[in-house]
Amino acid sequence: MKKLSFFKNLKEETGSVLVLVAAAMVALLGLSAIVIDGGRLYYEKSKLQKAVDAAVLAGAPHVLNQSTDVVKEVVKKYIKNNGMSDFSLTDFQITHDKNRLHVEAQTGVALTFARVIGFSNQDVRAAATVELSALVSHKGKGLIPLGINVTKFEDFEKEEELTLKFEDFDSSKDPGWFGPLLFEPVEYLEEEKEEGEAGQFRAAIRTGSKYPIKVGDILEVADGVKHGPTIQGFKGKGNELNGLFGTCTDDPDWIEDVEDVNQYLEDTENTDCHNRLVIVPVYEPHTYENTEKDKKVIDVEVLGFATIFITEVQEKGEKATVRGVFMDYAVSGEGSKNVPEYGAYTFRLIE
Repeated sequence: MKKLSFFKNLKEETGSVLVLVAAAMVALLGLSAIVIDGGRLYYEKSKLQKAVDAAVLAGAPHVLNQSTDVVKEVVKKYIKNNGMSDFSLTDFQITHDKNRLHVEAQTGVALTFARVIGFSNQDVRAAATVELSALVSHKGKGLIPLGINVTKFEDFEKEEELTLKFEDFDSSKDPGWFGPLLFEPVEYLEEEKEEGEAGQFRAAIRTGSKYPIKVGDILEVADGVKHGPTIQGFKGKGNELNGLFGTCTDDPDWIEDVEDVNQYLEDTENTDCHNRLVIVPVYEPHTYENTEKDKKVIDVEVLGFATIFITEVQEKGEKATVRGVFMDYAVSGEGSKNVPEYGAYTFRLIE
């Protein structure tokens, strides 16, 4: 009898162990779901967030001049190029105005161990917002040593063609001066150093400013007309020197407005032509010097920055004319909402 009782108790204990093992397996699978599937969700969320961040930063420069459809295509392209195909997105939305771009994206993630506890799929979502503000500091290639007098800026309509430099600079606004500004270029060849102001001016057109130019800075003006250095700075000097435009030396002088600019940049296969989009200081004369005939501008104060697409750099005899179309555009740099807006903006990720 004792022997039968022993086996009976053993069977009961074996059944209890099986229940405990089954419960432990469920708990183990649940833990595996948390660790493995949770890690997978974290990875996919991080991957999607990086793609959305890259896309919203890529789309930011386009919100100022392009339609919502164009902005959306740019954003989708960058999301796709950062590892998220069209098929992996279950939801995609953008909203924007002139000062902000917001992007949201969602993708489904197939789960493995979580299926045991009733979860086969989980959505992860990412969002990012870029805010645009007026550019207050900029340096490097594309910041050229020609500017716009603030009163002249206020006189013309946006998207209207304007002249940055020509043989008869507006003496009523900038007496005794023909337009060139002086700042330290990024790249300064020895031969340009030997040429003094002319070489410095040419080098600054070609390579931009070595140091940040900021709102409130005082910039010296260059004496003389600097027609030769102007042409060479933009278009180069034969085989001896590359200009800012590189191989894009044929002027698109047919361009009249921002729509033409966008179409030109979309159609052209020469990436050097994008260098025609430049940043210029907006200034007001700061110091004058009295001469026998009149007073002349000695230096100017930077009030802000504008963006110009250069349509024409024309040499007529010994004279040079630089013309372009004003357009709103966003570039890298420091920005502020507490200064006037002249058309050059910067952007930052705020969410």
